[in-house]
Amino acid sequence: METKICKTKREGIDACGIEKNKDEFYNGSSLCKICFKQINNFKKKYNKKYSKEQYKKNKEYYKQKGEEYRKNNKKYFIEYRKNNKEKINEKIRNHYYENVEKIKEKNKTWKENNIEKHREYNRLSAQKSRKNNPEKHRWRNILKETLKKLGKQKNEKTIELLGYSPKELKDYLESLSLNWFEYEIDHKIPLTWFVKETPIKLINDFRNLQLLTKRENNKKRNFYMSEVDEVFFEEIKKYIKKEFLK
Repeated sequence: METKICKTKREGIDACGIEKNKDEFYNGSSLCKICFKQINNFKKKYNKKYSKEQYKKNKEYYKQKGEEYRKNNKKYFIEYRKNNKEKINEKIRNHYYENVEKIKEKNKTWKENNIEKHREYNRLSAQKSRKNNPEKHRWRNILKETLKKLGKQKNEKTIELLGYSPKELKDYLESLSLNWFEYEIDHKIPLTWFVKETPIKLINDFRNLQLLTKRENNKKRNFYMSEVDEVFFEEIKKYIKKEFLK
């Protein structure tokens, strides 16, 4: 079988210099496949390292160029995101799980150095959520207030503790009023009337929820119980503190 010696005249590149079978070389290459791959891997690592160093040295320049490119090709990026939602989301998820600790530390540092910006971001985010998804805001708030009044910690997901989704809550509230978001959600039997061991689902059963104006709710407070379904009352009365059953 025909053989050849692994060699090269290129500066800075060392060949093994071993005589090998010709099929151990790529066509037209004087380097054997092993040396060729080693050199290629070295080049990739070097180029990657060099690119990172160049980016660090000229961060503002590359940032500006990137913004200009995105601005000049805005339609392309909008169309690309529209047609590749799953691919982009998958890439974001993978990046997060592969760098979760690094990302958490980075976010923590940013928050510590940008306290006011972080507060403003949370305020605007909550404002947007209340406007676009009021049912989700009310859904979470119902649980939050219940846990607070009972002095309990959250140890399960909201949907498991309440027993219904934001949409199911919205459907129920709409059955009471199409303008439900203009009212406050009130517990017919006040939260403070229940013992700590009361199941969260039972307290927040739809049969114990009603809509009141802010004025009506402020007037009612924890002083009295609104009329509830008799069957529901039989289910729940064993969890009501004795002093409120007199």
